[in-house]
Amino acid sequence: MRGNRARQPNDVMFSIFDQIGRPGAPNRIVSFTFEGASRTLLSVGGSILEMYGARGTYYLPTGVAGYGTVSPQEPFSPKDIGARGHEIGCAVTPGRDEEKGRAPGTADDIERSTARIRSALPGVLLEHCAYGNSLSREDRSRLGTYFRTGRSLEPGINRGRIDPMAIRANALRGREAEYQRAIALIHEVATQGGWLAFTLHDLCPSPGPDGVHAIALDHIVRTAVEAGCLLRSIGEAITLLGKGAPA
Repeated sequence: MRGNRARQPNDVMFSIFDQIGRPGAPNRIVSFTFEGASRTLLSVGGSILEMYGARGTYYLPTGVAGYGTVSPQEPFSPKDIGARGHEIGCAVTPGRDEEKGRAPGTADDIERSTARIRSALPGVLLEHCAYGNSLSREDRSRLGTYFRTGRSLEPGINRGRIDPMAIRANALRGREAEYQRAIALIHEVATQGGWLAFTLHDLCPSPGPDGVHAIALDHIVRTAVEAGCLLRSIGEAITLLGKGAPA
């Protein structure tokens, strides 16, 4: 088989999430993920996480995945992401495309989605993917044979017994209400436990309507640290939960 090697369904992955909220479990985790082609997602967002000793997960769209060097015309280099210790995932679109008469998310489609990332980073193991809200159980199961986790755009806190291919994530944008909600969610996790994930698409000094100011992101990350939460990438969080180490 070309590309990512298909994984066998792993029921154990479902049970590790039962640990969230139990005494002794690593139950105060916050993850920051980035998706898109904005250069500042790495140069600014990555630097902010690194200041707190943390790393993020970058879901690369196929349009930028093949870039091996940075130039004024190129958003960022996938090699730089890995070199700085951040996690690399793949942004996929596994919904059914009736107009083109095919269903993205098949083996061939996933291989096409990951080919450019692999060409830029030979030997990279792509275990994590991100997708939009509308995804059937069948499509999640299909992606689960290729990826260890799937990050959705369904908001909320991950608790209890959940599907690792349907990790909840909260979008961070420039709206004041969403910023206040992010702070509130962090405090909720700090006091009640859970795994909280955020996602950003734009980060700059003057972001668009869907972007976040660097100062706001720094405050959100600092709030999580000061509240006693563990900052972990998606893969690190999965591994930590699997070990059941104390928070």
